Amino acid sequence: MQAAVAQDSPRAYALFSTRAQRQMPIAAIDTLTTGANAVLFEGYQSLTIESTNITNSVNTNPDVPQGHVATVSGTISYTGNVTGSFRATLEQEAGTWRLDAINITVPPSKTLKSP
Repeated sequence: MQAAVAQDSPRAYALFSTRAQRQMPIAAIDTLTTGANAVLFEGYQSLTIESTNITNSVNTNPDVPQGHVATVSGTISYTGNVTGSFRATLEQEAGTWRLDAINITVPPSKTLKSP
């Protein structure tokens, strides 16, 4: 979240697994953190993990997470008493947990700008 708030695409991209990076160009991070999507990060204050589920995954499809895989979900606090949620999939790579994917949801009121 901190890298995305700072619109530091290289730092945010480095948090993704090597396999995820093969499937997603760094330009996708630029798209995620700018324009209309920037609302997902504006006013970010903190993140709370509420649920973690770790499994061992084996799949013949090399494009999906393999080995130790975690699904993590929780809440994101923003300024103005706004709360969103997130769900992320991580995979362990060389002993380090790295992102495969992340989905952030914010309430409609956060996406509406005052005139």
